[in-house]
Amino acid sequence: MDFRGLRIRPVESRHTSRALLADGRWATGFPMGFIVYADDQTRIYHMGDTALFGDLRLIGEVYRPNVVLVHVSLPDSAKAGDARVVTGEMTPYEAALACQWLQAEYAIPCHFLDPDCDDVRAFLGLLETMAVDGKPKTKAIVLRPGEWWMPND
Repeated sequence: MDFRGLRIRPVESRHTSRALLADGRWATGFPMGFIVYADDQTRIYHMGDTALFGDLRLIGEVYRPNVVLVHVSLPDSAKAGDARVVTGEMTPYEAALACQWLQAEYAIPCHFLDPDCDDVRAFLGLLETMAVDGKPKTKAIVLRPGEWWMPND
């Protein structure tokens, strides 16, 4: 799709997607992530709510995203009887591994309530651990509400 100067391509995402509508019907759909081509040098991958899966390597190879919006925690979402249900997002380790597979230059962690939370700190530490020649392969950009960032800043 081309929309207002942006080219947007849907890609596979792995999670369940459903919502209960006000009239009692369930709405479901195919989960997707999106590659957004902002300009010739900027390819942004919004991963959606995906879990870690092997084709993230293929997405990295084919679409070469240089900015990845990656969720870094598994917040509680519901309690079902004796079971605790969590969302289909990634742990900090899975998120760091996904960034490595994607070969992203920048990662913007998301899907957390507090940028100073344990999960964001763990993600940042894991990116440092995965460093090559003393430098993280993927640079993390942690944004607070209202902040913005451009890759060439």
